[in-house]
Amino acid sequence: MRKLLPLLVLIGVLIFSNNSFTKCLANPSTALRIWLESIMTIYNVFPIRIANVPIGPSFGLPDYSDVSSPICICKDPLPRVGITVSLWEPIAFVEVVKDPFCFPSLGVQLDLAGRFKVNQYGRSTGIKGEEEYTYDAHWVKAHPFAWLNILSDFACLQFEGVDIGYITELDPLWHNDIWASILEPEALLVANPLAQMACVTDSITANVSDFPLDMLWWCQGSWSGTYPMTKHSQATNPLTSQGAVVGHLIMKMHRQLLLWGSIGRGALCGMYPLPLWIKSQYTLYPLYPFLFPKRFAIGKSNFLWGIGHNAPFLNQGNSVWQIYRKRDCCAF
Repeated sequence: MRKLLPLLVLIGVLIFSNNSFTKCLANPSTALRIWLESIMTIYNVFPIRIANVPIGPSFGLPDYSDVSSPICICKDPLPRVGITVSLWEPIAFVEVVKDPFCFPSLGVQLDLAGRFKVNQYGRSTGIKGEEEYTYDAHWVKAHPFAWLNILSDFACLQFEGVDIGYITELDPLWHNDIWASILEPEALLVANPLAQMACVTDSITANVSDFPLDMLWWCQGSWSGTYPMTKHSQATNPLTSQGAVVGHLIMKMHRQLLLWGSIGRGALCGMYPLPLWIKSQYTLYPLYPFLFPKRFAIGKSNFLWGIGHNAPFLNQGNSVWQIYRKRDCCAF
């Protein structure tokens, strides 16, 4: 209950405040809805594997096992033996917004767009006449386990309070494809027709199986490419483009070492630096403006999860996605 108190205070402050923005639609009721839906859909953590044995119902959720041994040994700080544990941990919300400084999960919009010279985004036409979508994105740390005081003594999980981990409106590299190349020199290696044709294979794999191909890191299944890691997406509709921008932000945070590797034997005793993302380490779960029954992998076609949700009156261009990260660890 003590861990829920700050959240209840925040919601109370928002409810009695007068800050509402019609365009952004970030208000207290929106924030309350998002947080409650995050808690009510906690079943997305399943299946949980203990000693590589699935525990609890799977609910048809995507999963895999990449640690076969039930026993693990860690040497730091002292040698100790444990059992392997694997689960899908909800770690954050990603807000994909066409209205700058719009925070649906916090129920507020900051009037800072003019000060930072950030324009409103959404649907537009690219330099070559192609249709594209542009969005800003926010990484909001949010851990339902902490709010519910569940598994609070479980050393494998990171319990952090609500915090804003990244705001792309403040990042000049997010708004300029040329500047972004500073962080992505390897993009030149895949900027050719052969590498782009390989993304067809990634798209097919993402749709006929649970996960895309990790070896094709420059592809996002049916969601266009990983590069550039910026606001731009050339996906074919708003939902798909917003999913692609979520992927851009995850990859960008890995490149900046703000996100680390959490799967495989190398993660059993602690996460490790991972500047090139592993797509199957993450699954996504749309929370707002519509709720999907279960999480799914990066690159899954919106024909499998977003039918009927691209209507303008349903998708205002501001969405919230919950990020589930695969976590392998050694429990003692």
